[in-house]
Amino acid sequence: MRSRIVTRAQPLRVARIQACAPITTTPTSTPFRRKEAAVQPRIQTQPQNRVFKELPLSDLVRTLSVLSVAALPAPLLSAIIGFVRRHSSSIVSSRILSWPIRRTFYKAFCVGESKSEIAANIATLRSRGINGVVLSFAREAKLDGSETNAAAGKEDLALKSWVASNIETISQVSSSDYIAVKFTGAGAKAVQAMQNFKYTDSTMVDGLKALKEGMFEVCEFAKQRGVKVMVDAESSLHQPAIDYLTLEAMAKYNTEGSALVFNTYQMYLKASLENLKSHLQIASSKGYTMGIKLVRGAYIYVEPDRAGIIQDTKPDTDAAYDEAVDMLLRGTHTTTEKPWTAEVMLATHNTQSVDTAMSLFRSRPAGKQPVQKLVFAQLMGMADEISMKLANDIKAISAETKANDVSVYKYSVWGSLEDCLLYMLRRAEENQDAAARSRVTAGLMLKEIGNRFAFWR
Repeated sequence: MRSRIVTRAQPLRVARIQACAPITTTPTSTPFRRKEAAVQPRIQTQPQNRVFKELPLSDLVRTLSVLSVAALPAPLLSAIIGFVRRHSSSIVSSRILSWPIRRTFYKAFCVGESKSEIAANIATLRSRGINGVVLSFAREAKLDGSETNAAAGKEDLALKSWVASNIETISQVSSSDYIAVKFTGAGAKAVQAMQNFKYTDSTMVDGLKALKEGMFEVCEFAKQRGVKVMVDAESSLHQPAIDYLTLEAMAKYNTEGSALVFNTYQMYLKASLENLKSHLQIASSKGYTMGIKLVRGAYIYVEPDRAGIIQDTKPDTDAAYDEAVDMLLRGTHTTTEKPWTAEVMLATHNTQSVDTAMSLFRSRPAGKQPVQKLVFAQLMGMADEISMKLANDIKAISAETKANDVSVYKYSVWGSLEDCLLYMLRRAEENQDAAARSRVTAGLMLKEIGNRFAFWR
């Protein structure tokens, strides 16, 4: 859910689902045109209101402390991250070392460990105008070869554990929330099947049978609870299998006029826009509602080979993201196919994307549209000024129009300090690429603190 600087890379060939020809869209003028030279997103530094007015002073101080670490020179920050990753077990077991991490980074990025703590933190977010959470279990699979495939005839314990953890995550949230699912968390056997997947090879499709059944078990429980299932994008090495599994789940669970299952499209990949169009065509032909989350991308630095599959520049990624948003919110589609319908989440920390998408959604002609509701999302602990401003704007719009077709969510994880440590390290690494965003957030928070202590105003 973030914006990353894109560099040129080395080739990678991956399998792609080509069940239908891509949708062709009618060229239209778009409000998203950016100047090619503009590498940094436009950031709104003069909000109309004090967006952090409702945050307690303790939250402001904690976030500023986290941002101050993220603002360290890149070599120093990388050295700190590397040290923490190597000695994570010792750090977690030390009360002296774990206490400041728990009070700062953990509370900033993670929603909690116990059911009561998670419920209280989600309730706090809702009290501030955030509609809910996209929640994921923080523990991740070890993909370093330390896990071995289950012997023939034995239960795949890693897959069973993955299903159980996702079901437990569903039990932590309410019917207005989402859970985030990572297929690589299902263990080494599932990951190997995903890497071997080829859509045209029936034996490779059969290799995903157990993972597909596990996914359907998760979806069944989510359906009973009214919770939506957001499938996270991952490395392009695994993405073809992820697309296949998610489309299969959509065809089964998105058939009642709404989306239970969502797929994620990372626009730093050159193929993502055409894949999105193709998947809309598949959904249209099969008569189900597409669930779509758009991100610029989270896995760009773990791609094994990059040239040919990665956008050449950051503005190219922006342009692809903007074109996808424009296509979805304008509702363009081919005249020879049935109209498509979709539910859309825009996961972005880019102010220009948020402002323009909101304007485009609000200015659509009256009548039935393929996208009836629009959801924005930001990572918990990041881009809080965007989330809070959206919450204020949505509240004002709802009071005026009585409409509830736009909402804002926070993506977070739950689990123990040890489970969440790897996730927090990734967030710290991401903040290195979001230096401009961090400075704006810190500036607005410092200004808010100044307003509270300026008694003469």
